[in-house]
Amino acid sequence: MSTFVHQVEGNRFEARIDDQVVGTLDYTVSGNKMVIESTETVRDLRGQGIARQLTRFAFDNARTRGMVVDPKCPFAKRFVDLHPEYTDVL
Repeated sequence: MSTFVHQVEGNRFEARIDDQVVGTLDYTVSGNKMVIESTETVRDLRGQGIARQLTRFAFDNARTRGMVVDPKCPFAKRFVDLHPEYTDVL
C-alpha cells in the first residue's frame, strides 16, 4: 500500500512504499497556480495505479489550498481528461 507525502520545500509529491520513494510528481508554483511538470513511477511498479493515485493526491491538495492546476505533464493532462471531477481546479 502506498502512502503519499507532500514535500513542500522541494515542490514534490511522493508515493512511498515502506519508506521507499516509488513515484514522484514535480511541480512549480506561480502565484496561485500549481504547474505539474512531471510524473514518474519506478519502472518495476508501473501499471499499478501509483501515478494516478499520486496525481489525485496532488489535485486534492491544490483544491484544498484554493489553487488552480496547470497540468503540463502528459500524464496529468490525461488524468484530467479521464477525471472531469477535477476541471474545477483548472
